[in-house]
Amino acid sequence: MLPSLLRDGVSTGVQASIPPSQVWIQHVPSVDLASQLVSHFDNWGSATDHPDIVAQLIQQELDDQFVECLGFTTDLDPEMRQKLVFGKLGVAFTIASPVWF
Repeated sequence: MLPSLLRDGVSTGVQASIPPSQVWIQHVPSVDLASQLVSHFDNWGSATDHPDIVAQLIQQELDDQFVECLGFTTDLDPEMRQKLVFGKLGVAFTIASPVWF
């Protein structure tokens, strides 16, 4: 069954839900994984929740010369401001490794 599905093409799930193939045994998690998720509704949610950790990580990147402090954007000349790029800032927490951006 699976080879014929793959040969004929498989739905990407964009226009319609993807039905289970019935080829694999359905896994039922032993814990409620949704209860372990954290949602942030802004770009800097995990960073604003942990300002002390963010300050430590930024200081480490400054010490390692990975980043450079340019000061406040209002103090920069217009040409330099045009070259700046801002993105999301988040803190990642895992059991197996140290905290990181």
